[in-house]
Amino acid sequence: MATDWKALEEAEDHAYFMAELMDISPESFTLEEKKQIDLYSFLGHADPREGL
Repeated sequence: MATDWKALEEAEDHAYFMAELMDISPESFTLEEKKQIDLYSFLGHADPREGL
């Protein structure tokens, strides 16, 4: 099975974008949306941009 790296990178970028939006405007998100965004962070997916 081939891995679609482009799709994975796009999904990761979107997740970081949503997390940043949630930090800026948490009242704009439902509790369920916040849980989904927090779950991604909880799973230990480090931001590859850190340390640049």
